[in-house]
Parts: sequence; structure tokens; C-alpha cells
Amino acid sequence: MIGGALSISALIGTFVAFNNDSSSSSSWGSLALLLVALALFPVGIALLLYQGENGRLRLRRQARRKARRAAKHPESSEPMAAESGSKKKGRLFRIGAFLLLVGAVLLTVAYLLSGFALFFLGLPGFILALSGLIALVVSL
Repeated sequence: MIGGALSISALIGTFVAFNNDSSSSSSWGSLALLLVALALFPVGIALLLYQGENGRLRLRRQARRKARRAAKHPESSEPMAAESGSKKKGRLFRIGAFLLLVGAVLLTVAYLLSGFALFFLGLPGFILALSGLIALVVSL
């Protein structure tokens, strides 16, 4: 629900920024509104599609996979659960490291280019680096 509200507000903000009469206000205000709207839209879509840990579709998919694995390997259903936890931690560590590196590269490029690159590359770089750092800390 929050994702839908953010997406709609981003679309409305983009519409307002494009249809803003530039004679009554400065063009910097409409540009700032456009940048905020463009930053809110992917966040809203991501929140809209996020299922959470107890999502119905996720629980159904996990039950189907567990049933298939049990049918293929009836004797080794318990050890696979212990191995999958360590695999998830390793995968989370790799994803976190990748996000941190991509965020650092974007921040470096934004710093070198300066100007509007700080908005277009710096903000996503900061968000990626922060999410990568959080993923790395969680995986340890």
C-alpha cells in the first residue's frame, strides 16, 4: 500500500514539475521536484512488489520446492536445510559487497563530475552503498 502511494505521488510530482509555469516560480524548484519524483518512483515500485517473509506466493513456492526436493531425495531432507542457511549467508555477503562497490564507484564518479551529477549519480550511489553495507553487516 505504501509502495502504491509513493508511486502515485512520484507520478503526480513529475506531472506537476513538467506543467509548472516557470514565470511564476523559479525553474530550480521544478527541477528539484522532478528529481525527488524520479527518486521516489523506483522506491515505490520496489515497495509495491515486495512480498515480505510471510507472503502468500512465497510460502506456496517454498512449499512446492520442499515437496519436490523431498520427492527427489527422501532420505536427505534435513541436511539440505542446514546447508541452505550457510549458502544464503554467502550469497548475501556477495550481493552486499557488489552493492557496496557499485555505490562507491557511483559516488566517486559523481564527486569527479560534480554539478548535477551529484544528484543523478551521488544519491543512487549513496543508497546502493548504504544498502550494501547493511547487507554485509547482516551476513556476518
